[in-house]
Amino acid sequence: MFINVRVLKNLMKAAYKAAGLILGRCESTIKEGELAYIIAGLGFQIVIEETSMTKEIKGLMMSIAGIIPEEERVYKLREDMDTEEIEDKDKGKYGIGTISIMKFNEMCRGSNLIIEEAGRQRRIVLSTEGNRSVAKTVLEIMIALVNNAKEKNDRIGPVRDENKLLWYDQDCRVLIYTMSDENIENTLVKDVIKYIESEVNIEYGEYE
Repeated sequence: MFINVRVLKNLMKAAYKAAGLILGRCESTIKEGELAYIIAGLGFQIVIEETSMTKEIKGLMMSIAGIIPEEERVYKLREDMDTEEIEDKDKGKYGIGTISIMKFNEMCRGSNLIIEEAGRQRRIVLSTEGNRSVAKTVLEIMIALVNNAKEKNDRIGPVRDENKLLWYDQDCRVLIYTMSDENIENTLVKDVIKYIESEVNIEYGEYE
């Protein structure tokens, strides 16, 4: 699995202490007729086939949130609140069951350009939108999430759909939201695109 478990642990802890951690086990959007686990927080969503779920990640669920979801159950958990079960009609609000690879049809290129602001590092990625290039920023910790150096060879991505980036293989999907940045989109976009296209030649998905 191409997920960096150490980074996932940090993201799950942060979600549990802040906006809320989503944990679920429901119908898979990867393989028809099977179940999958869902882990989500602010800015990310992960779907892992039940048969590929590792003991290490299940251990994170228990140590951080105290539960491993039962079949067809999705929960929102926060340190300072009671556990909330998410009903079927509300699952779409959290993006559950909505990851369709067919919508992600724009390949992205990585760069070594990193913006640091207010203690947060954001990496710039480049994709195309029609006939024009589009620069987006992604939190560096999110890029680290999909960089398990031992297992990343078989992954595909990132591919983009509007403000979302997707990495995936046959058993796992990782969805990450890009950040809104008017400076990148307006003031710096020409210089960023020129630099990436002329000086940086990194294959998509290769963020070291």
